[in-house]
Amino acid sequence: MPSGAQRGSYWRLSPVYVAGFLDGEGCISIRRAVKNGSDTYTVFCSISNTNIDILKELNRKYGGRLHIDGRKPGRFAPCGNWCLMGAEAVRFMKKIVKHTIIKKKQINVAFDFWKHKEPFHRTNQPKPPGFIEECRRYHELLKSMHGKQGKPWRKFPPEIIEEEMKIVN
Repeated sequence: MPSGAQRGSYWRLSPVYVAGFLDGEGCISIRRAVKNGSDTYTVFCSISNTNIDILKELNRKYGGRLHIDGRKPGRFAPCGNWCLMGAEAVRFMKKIVKHTIIKKKQINVAFDFWKHKEPFHRTNQPKPPGFIEECRRYHELLKSMHGKQGKPWRKFPPEIIEEEMKIVN
């Protein structure tokens, strides 16, 4: 039988707990970068928190990268950022999506984007016409879902939002 510490560690990293942690402290996005003069896009998932131990456990269990920001002693607690990109982010989100509430629609948009992108991921195959424009559309849609300053869907007219939500749901 596992010790109390091991049982506690397992409980903290259950898919239900991790989904709630992502709902409260996480971010799902499609990141844009410029490589060799052209746009590239990938799925990005991150969680920031001052509880570095939980972030280290997430890093051990699911992979990814962990960055710890050293803050001034006595003023602020150090803050960590755990992140996953590309296929690694998609694999992680598939394990927890059924337990998410707040981020579920964002995760579903990320999954739809990945279905669009995956056939060309890490290949030198030529992209079909409109490929980058479609990636950009997913990028903008997910960005609009973040709802900064309490203004969700701030860049899209209502009729486009309604149509996009039919795709997501």
